[in-house]
Amino acid sequence: EQLERTRSSILKYINELHSTCLSLTSVPVATIKAKLQRAVNAASSMTGKPVDFKMVGDHLEVDKFILESLSDPLVHVVRNAVDHGIEDSPLARTEKEKPANGQVEVKFEIRSESILITIQDDGKGLDSDLIFKKAKSKGLVSEDTAQMSEKEKLNLIFLPGLSTRDNVSEISGRGVGMDVVARTIQSLKGTVEVSSRVGKGSVFEITIPMNITIYHGMIADCNGRSFIMRTSDVKGVVRPHSNEFKAIRPGVYHLLHDNDLYETVDLSNLFFGTNKELRQDEKPSVVICSAQGKQFGVLVDEVKSREKLVEKDIVFEHPFLGADISSQMFSGISILPNGKIGAVMNIQEINSRMFGNG
Repeated sequence: EQLERTRSSILKYINELHSTCLSLTSVPVATIKAKLQRAVNAASSMTGKPVDFKMVGDHLEVDKFILESLSDPLVHVVRNAVDHGIEDSPLARTEKEKPANGQVEVKFEIRSESILITIQDDGKGLDSDLIFKKAKSKGLVSEDTAQMSEKEKLNLIFLPGLSTRDNVSEISGRGVGMDVVARTIQSLKGTVEVSSRVGKGSVFEITIPMNITIYHGMIADCNGRSFIMRTSDVKGVVRPHSNEFKAIRPGVYHLLHDNDLYETVDLSNLFFGTNKELRQDEKPSVVICSAQGKQFGVLVDEVKSREKLVEKDIVFEHPFLGADISSQMFSGISILPNGKIGAVMNIQEINSRMFGNG
């Protein structure tokens, strides 16, 4: 009985600590309200279209990383709403029995374990047939897609390089396209859906799970692909001379660097079956990792950067991995800042497989 009470107390403290940690990383949605308002005002001024902006749910608190990641995509969507969506003149609107000022609203809601963000305008709406024709003219869709549904045609706006305008607008064409918006949402394990009625307006619904895994990772390239090591598994990066390596078996070296000896695995050999060629004058990059109390090296082509990333559960036989790479050596995948996919390495498993520790 005493043991059960102790266990309950510990669980209570753990839950309180978890809640406290979450609150430390949460920020009010209101922190991006001014930025979105400025974006709408600027677009309104440049187009000469009077627009009212409204934000609902700005009292809610969400994860800081999620909100910061969504900030620029949301700016792009509201700019688009003014530039592409709202009618060109108040007269054109009043003739349709709409208020003279265009209406743009961003609404935040918490539903179950997800954040729902709705961006809507009461403008012209999206012409799905025009979107399809533009995509077809740019070679983004093939002839046999003529039977696409309305929803499928609308979703074409998320294709890279697609715009329904002949001329790039200074307002909404500022380096962040709808493809980047979709990619950012996908990187947060989220979804985006678009619906529209011609003459009535458009609605974008973004859903982001709140229980995503956010971590800091070191990105390294090998054979043209990106691999990620959690910084909690990384002790440092060294650039030894090639003569400090001694091959002990295919794909594994002894590295003697600064009087420290590291067993080192060649990532090229481990994942692709090819040995990295060490030139005499080369100083290759080696990431020093730690697992089960042991430090060992991982030989890579190049260490790129450290980033804050979102980890997705790994998909069995994900095309990134290929049939020859065991998924057990990865804990997940992440979408990198450049939009490419990186595999999150399971350092503990690699250590066990290569050096028999575990």
